Amino acid sequence: MLYYGEEVGMTGGPDPDNRRPMPWDPALWDRDLRAWVKRLLAIRQGSPALRYGDIRVLGDRLPGNALVFLRFTEQPGEAALVVLNDADEPLRTRLLLPYSHGYDGVPLRDALGGAGDLQVQAGSVLLDVAPHSGAIFEPFEPFDHYRYFKARNRR
Repeated sequence: MLYYGEEVGMTGGPDPDNRRPMPWDPALWDRDLRAWVKRLLAIRQGSPALRYGDIRVLGDRLPGNALVFLRFTEQPGEAALVVLNDADEPLRTRLLLPYSHGYDGVPLRDALGGAGDLQVQAGSVLLDVAPHSGAIFEPFEPFDHYRYFKARNRR
C-alpha cells in the first residue's frame, strides 16, 4: 500500500506534520524510488496472481528475518512466490510449496531480476535470496516446443 507521495520519496512525522502537500515539481522527486515503484506496479499488473490471487504465508519458522508468501489463482501457472529477506545473512533453505500446480520441474524466474532461477522439485524449492533483498518468483516457459501449462488448462 502506498500513501500519496511515498512513490517520490515524501516523508512525514508525527501529527500535524504527518504529510505535507504533494510536491508536483518532478525536480523535487526521488527519481530512482519512483522508477522502482513503477517497476513493482508493472510486475503486479502483469500477474493475475498478484492482482487478485489467494494468499498463503509460508515459512513462519524460517531462519533470520524473512517473509515468504505465495499468491495464486486456480489457473495453472498463475502463481507468484514472494520472498523478502531483511536479515543480514542470505536466506538459504528448502521451502515446501503448497500449490497444486507446482509441478515437478517447473522453472521459476525472479521478476525483479536479482535472484537466480529456481526449479520446483518434489513440491518444494531451494531458496537462495541475498540479505536485505527480495524476489518475486513466477513460473515461466523456457522451451519453444514444450509447455508446462497447456493452453487447454488456461482461461
